[in-house]
Amino acid sequence: MSDETTFDMKSLSFLVVDDEAFARGFAVKILERMGAGEITLASDGDEALAYLEIAEPRPDVLLVDIRMPGMNGIEMMRVLKEWGYGGAIILLSGLDENSVAVAEWIGKHRELNVLGSINKPLTPEALAGLLAGLG
Repeated sequence: MSDETTFDMKSLSFLVVDDEAFARGFAVKILERMGAGEITLASDGDEALAYLEIAEPRPDVLLVDIRMPGMNGIEMMRVLKEWGYGGAIILLSGLDENSVAVAEWIGKHRELNVLGSINKPLTPEALAGLLAGLG
């Protein structure tokens, strides 16, 4: 899979934000198989922001579930905009297409680098397709 990408996955750091432990673990397996560099996990928006506040440097790519208890992905993007986060964001969701499209629009409207969204379950092909926008 990593042969199809136009960039070095090893050089990218990722933060996976999802309230489902299985989904986080599945994302890690995919990222590792694709040759990703550093991978950090958070179970919700609050935990992710606490990490991002101290991370130096901040991760290159955030994989963010839209619907989570506590701070969800849309609320998290509001804070990321306030902080001036310049990395890439990929939204993950099991929601219907219209809800996902609205979440993408909100992120792009906030001038965040939203590469797109992936309907769960995450696949290497879908992830590679969106990450190609970095190359």
